[in-house]
Amino acid sequence: MARLLFVENRTTTLLWREVARKLRSDGHEAQVLVFNRFYSEDGWSDILVPLPRDDDLSTDIPEDLSDVFTRIAKTDRNMRYYGGNVSHYAFYYSKIRHALESYRPELVFGEATTFYELMCAEICRRLGILYLSPLTARYPPGRFSFFQYDTLEPFETDSSYRLSREECLELIESISNRTIVTDDVRVSGWLFRLTLLPQKARDKILLLKGYLEGERFCTPSPLRRCIFSLGTMAKKHLWDVVAALRRKPDALRNTNCLYAMQMQP
Repeated sequence: MARLLFVENRTTTLLWREVARKLRSDGHEAQVLVFNRFYSEDGWSDILVPLPRDDDLSTDIPEDLSDVFTRIAKTDRNMRYYGGNVSHYAFYYSKIRHALESYRPELVFGEATTFYELMCAEICRRLGILYLSPLTARYPPGRFSFFQYDTLEPFETDSSYRLSREECLELIESISNRTIVTDDVRVSGWLFRLTLLPQKARDKILLLKGYLEGERFCTPSPLRRCIFSLGTMAKKHLWDVVAALRRKPDALRNTNCLYAMQMQP
């Protein structure tokens, strides 16, 4: 039987635990690596990474990890948008590596968005442990793919999941004619959105608890986050105003526009 590890990422952890329960019932060993203790659950022997103390923080970066930390910092939202730094990187890297070497999972599931998930992926790569990151596929809708580590290289064991040429052409035709809607832009009914409100409120409370306890590395200051959100809303509104003022339908009538599709546009 396999030994599996899931990396906590806020509400996604609810999904991880459901999958882990199923795997446990099938005889596998499954644990969750938790970074915010408020996302732990009773009855689980979670592997908890503690918060760093002040004397654990340092801007000195080990020479062999300089390139890794630089790459992670480029996508770290706390640094890009909220004025964070890398003083906690060495501490978390050490704790994550120790946890992985101690538990020694055969397979790790986690996203590749937060700095600690990216560290997990890098450490797994160095230790020879497969790290899989699930992402919903934009096209075709209704399915998702597993990607290896922090890349967009799909993990594939069965070629039967590939689309045939005819299916690809049919999909392209549906996209061109706008007769297909991807899952990420599908509008849910108001009743379904209403049922999500308690969970969203619970998540905000857990995030605030973690922030007040000292988790400042993935959770920005509520005030800073509010200011950032208001600024984003203002820029979007300005974009619409400028676009309306500069719109010239006659000039664009015979213009072809090529839009490059992204994984997460």
